[in-house]
Amino acid sequence: MKRNIKLIDDFVYKLIDNKSEQMSKQRGDFMKKEDILSRFLIERERGSDNIEDRYLRDIILNFIIAGRDTTAGTLSWLLYMLCKHPHVQEKVAQEVREATGIKDNAAMDEFAACLTEEAINQMQYLHASLTETLRLYPAVRW
Repeated sequence: MKRNIKLIDDFVYKLIDNKSEQMSKQRGDFMKKEDILSRFLIERERGSDNIEDRYLRDIILNFIIAGRDTTAGTLSWLLYMLCKHPHVQEKVAQEVREATGIKDNAAMDEFAACLTEEAINQMQYLHASLTETLRLYPAVRW
């Protein structure tokens, strides 16, 4: 158990270090980022002394753990809907292939390497499909 906790801690602390380093290299551009870690790091830079790496680790883990079930449910419904509507499935697959430039028989690590922010931003039909899935099957019911 301790080994697994250390593994998670190491991953999250590395994430914090990488984001801090990225922000220091991109002085003006990082203010445009909307992720929560960037916001906390900006506050820390402005002088909030109580924002330590351990506190950031706890926040990140809360978001990861809290998002697990809703993400799994949403992806399950998306896959279900894609199976029910093969024409949509094919259109999504074609868009992903075009955005990443990857072939059908590519290995998973090759595919993952092609998933850049730019490629994901080109996947508008996938985004629309996911948004429609969330409309039909909300992750959190009211």
